Amino acid sequence: MTASGVRVRLALEADAPALAGIGRESFVSAYGGTTDASSIADHVEAVFGESAIRAEMQRGDREYLLAILGETPAGLAKLRWSPPPEAVTAPRPLELQQLYVHSGHQRAGAGWALLDATVIRAREKGFETLWLQVWSEADWAFRFYRRYGFERVGELPFYLGERRYDDWLMSLAL
Repeated sequence: MTASGVRVRLALEADAPALAGIGRESFVSAYGGTTDASSIADHVEAVFGESAIRAEMQRGDREYLLAILGETPAGLAKLRWSPPPEAVTAPRPLELQQLYVHSGHQRAGAGWALLDATVIRAREKGFETLWLQVWSEADWAFRFYRRYGFERVGELPFYLGERRYDDWLMSLAL
């Protein structure tokens, strides 16, 4: 799958270091100043540590997509099939749990390519709806998903350390 010279493929366990690097850098770049450094570091290690990613890949209910720009890993998407929150009422939902693009590769088409690949993968697996959470204060992310066709369907709290954030739930009919 390509868009703007970006290739997207299913990530392999050998890609865990690249996924960890993309996740860590992009999360800290986007959210690093939103709470104390210790909470950010704990979250990044728990979610984007190589061992955490490998453990996630070994589960049967999630998978990662890797965006590659030229020869460089540029972005990731993590899909998870699990029961959605009550606000997501559309049929056969699949969660887009993470979509991150390394800050050095922003605006190169990796985000769009990852969304396109996610929709294709979801349809291949028989899902009819894609849903996600986005921080209510992340206007750039909200606008990105709205441009793709996602609709806001509810709210859900997200905790990072001791701090509570309000996330918006968004859904896309496939």
